[in-house]
Amino acid sequence: MARFEPTYRQTYQTLFWQRLGLPDLPEDLGTDLILTTLKLLAVSQVGYHEFFGNLRDGFAPDRPVPLPVGPSDEAIDLAAAWQDLYRQALQTLKPADWEAVPDRLRQANPTTVLLRPAIEAVWEKIVTDDDWQPFQALATALRAP
Repeated sequence: MARFEPTYRQTYQTLFWQRLGLPDLPEDLGTDLILTTLKLLAVSQVGYHEFFGNLRDGFAPDRPVPLPVGPSDEAIDLAAAWQDLYRQALQTLKPADWEAVPDRLRQANPTTVLLRPAIEAVWEKIVTDDDWQPFQALATALRAP
């Protein structure tokens, strides 16, 4: 397993940065941003998909990202630290990369996330009632921008 750690780490970083709308980051800044994001999620008890969906929907280059964080002082402090790191990360981008951030956020953070319970609920209706309407609704939601 140890031989896969570098590949896993690099792949995780790349995918995480994509969820943040970023193409690439300097190693230290990227690691700090990932660790701060994960700690913020844990402390504020905000779900992963909620956080990244909020980032996707609330991103604007001229203002801070509105973050769904709880009222604890630690969560508020972590949110401020995250904002600072995210702004630093954005400042490393070239102009063309900067303009692509909203599109990257939309591509990496879909509005409909297929988790196992949702899939099982759709499948249950098909198997028990031959009801394909939930499947059609889900397919329509997945096609939506």
